[in-house]
Amino acid sequence: MKKTLITAMMMWGATVWAGPSTKTAECTVAVCAPHSPDEVTALAQLVASQLFRRIGVNLEWHNDARFCQVHPDQAIVISYSRNTPKELQPGALAMAFPYVRTHIEILSDRLVGVGGVVREKLLGHVLAHEITHILQGSALHSDSGLMKEHWDQAELAQINDHYLSFTDLDVKHLLWLANAREWRAPP
Repeated sequence: MKKTLITAMMMWGATVWAGPSTKTAECTVAVCAPHSPDEVTALAQLVASQLFRRIGVNLEWHNDARFCQVHPDQAIVISYSRNTPKELQPGALAMAFPYVRTHIEILSDRLVGVGGVVREKLLGHVLAHEITHILQGSALHSDSGLMKEHWDQAELAQINDHYLSFTDLDVKHLLWLANAREWRAPP
């Protein structure tokens, strides 16, 4: 039953998120998420994939820890914290380590009840935001959109109703750097 529900929701998500601005992938990025905490994560990965697909980036998700071990320099690794200390980056929902360019820590215990946003949509946007930091190799933020440092209530409502977008400058920077480094693991 769960598998059928997830498959149906993923098909619905692909229909809702894909649109006329969806591009053919210009580059592929391998992402390892071997210890995903729950079924919401699969839906969040779909949201993140759709956000990137709109700008020509294909996210290739790997849930097998062996892939991550065999290709440590060719994939972004995502881990999840369930007991985040309050003094660690107060207000942050995740942390990217852009100068190492391989690791993201999702502070999953902080994602519950944020602004009334549906959890998989929020997590999908958080994943996309942090993956962008890794691809850009920078902790820089934009004044608006997906890469804004802190989303306000209006942006949280937009996430819940639809999605946030990358700015043109974010896309230019991201695609140039993502194509400069080979992110896809060899077959």
